Amino acid sequence: ALDFKSCGITHMSIGDLEGAKTGETPNFDLIKNIKKEGSLFCEVGGGIRSLDVIDKYGCTKTGNRAKYDAGVCYLNLGQFDKAIDYLKDYKGKDAVTGILAEAMIGDAEAELGHNDEALRHYEKAYKMDTENKLTAPSICFKAGEMCRAKGDNAKALEYYKIVKNFPTSPEYNTIDTYIGVVEAE
Repeated sequence: ALDFKSCGITHMSIGDLEGAKTGETPNFDLIKNIKKEGSLFCEVGGGIRSLDVIDKYGCTKTGNRAKYDAGVCYLNLGQFDKAIDYLKDYKGKDAVTGILAEAMIGDAEAELGHNDEALRHYEKAYKMDTENKLTAPSICFKAGEMCRAKGDNAKALEYYKIVKNFPTSPEYNTIDTYIGVVEAE
């Protein structure tokens, strides 16, 4: 690692082939020392297929992404508290997964009946990128639904009307029905 660093290399990808074969982390200490001594950004792969290993490698990019994947899996399995824990630990740095993780925390909270918390996470996710054509309409629809569940039709209507700004989204196709229902209530 020091030789790489002396050549100006700042990033290193390390494949733990033994870990990939066994699903364990036989080279964890070695990889940790390479990262520490070389002060390099290290991407690690191999053997990351259990929650214990995710926790061990959680400080790496791959381990971080595994937290996101575990959160998604737990959400789909209906284990909402565990989904929330893993999604909260995920540090999304791209234009989509950080927003989706925040929105999925809202989904899990909604499933647990925590409508105020769900709405808070939907609002936070929407504010992360209000122009994102992929995420904004879906999140605003969900926020509108949470507002309706809480009896705040005026706020629900605000969120539904935001969906109208995204005519290519699936939510756009039915949003007029939701707007009509809220206006009629």
